[in-house]
Amino acid sequence: MDMDQLAQFQCVVENRNFNQAAKHLSMSQPALSRSIQRLEEELGQPLFERKSRSVDLTDAGLLFRKSAEQILLIVEDTTDNLLKRCKQCELDVAVLALPIPSHHVEVDELFEEELSLVIPPDHPLTIKKQIRVSYIEAYPFVLLDEVHCLSSNITSFCQQL
Repeated sequence: MDMDQLAQFQCVVENRNFNQAAKHLSMSQPALSRSIQRLEEELGQPLFERKSRSVDLTDAGLLFRKSAEQILLIVEDTTDNLLKRCKQCELDVAVLALPIPSHHVEVDELFEEELSLVIPPDHPLTIKKQIRVSYIEAYPFVLLDEVHCLSSNITSFCQQL
């Protein structure tokens, strides 16, 4: 079972129809049916009662729906939006890059992650054993979209030097 199958299951539930769900998911109806069938085989239970033009959830489908909804709480968004949703108790947990600009949430550091400099193989800096920030300040570089918190972290780091 994977996240795609859970999203597909959820879409069939919402549309109550495999054809409509397949259109919404931009996939063929037979591919969606096979995916749901594999999910049902893995769970050992039919999740849908198939009718000529619609589907209803079986008892097992009703139980599975609750679990799928909890798992699909996973969302990707900007730091500000995730913090807002945590404060409003819409999310239980958010994984964000430090520093966190809020005093209204509890923060536990999970790990540290290195940033990597990516350059072409024929770049003059490839002969260096260690790259210092001063070596790259003359070169233009590309950042993620400015709404991404990592962009502001990198910019702030470079401005401190």
